[in-house]
Amino acid sequence: MKRRLVIVTLVALALAGVIVAPSSLAAMRSSSYVITGAKTIGSYKVGATYAQALRSLGSAFSTTQSSTVCIARWRNGVTISWHRRPPATNWAKACTRFSYATVGTAKRPKGTWRTDKGLRVGATQSQVKKLYPAATSKRSNVYSVWNLASASRISLQAWVKQGRVAFFRLTTT
Repeated sequence: MKRRLVIVTLVALALAGVIVAPSSLAAMRSSSYVITGAKTIGSYKVGATYAQALRSLGSAFSTTQSSTVCIARWRNGVTISWHRRPPATNWAKACTRFSYATVGTAKRPKGTWRTDKGLRVGATQSQVKKLYPAATSKRSNVYSVWNLASASRISLQAWVKQGRVAFFRLTTT
């Protein structure tokens, strides 16, 4: 009788694994912690709407909306801002035109966000120059802002403070 219970339990667990596996794979894809040029943040396509961000990044832990802007924050270190389209109040309808994204440290044991070329949050300014030899920089208050890549009117920047990458920013140009 115990053996039969063990077999039934194992079969049930195996079936549950098959059912759970696709959603686990989607979650793994959405949390890849890689910024690909000025095109993607994990599986989020830069420039996409709030509704598309939810599909790619999951539920935001914090949201703010004013008369002109919608801002959503995720625990993985991503903050995205969209221009708000009045008079709509529903986020999916109001927050459709991308403004900028900030990508910083995520509290996870294996590391932080990085670009597809290997530049990480916390990397030195010399690593920025080595990995992105064509990058240009300018000063902004206490930061050096390095323009790393651009695509479709979006620019990828590394914001460097005290010689280290503090965060990445993707913004419309």
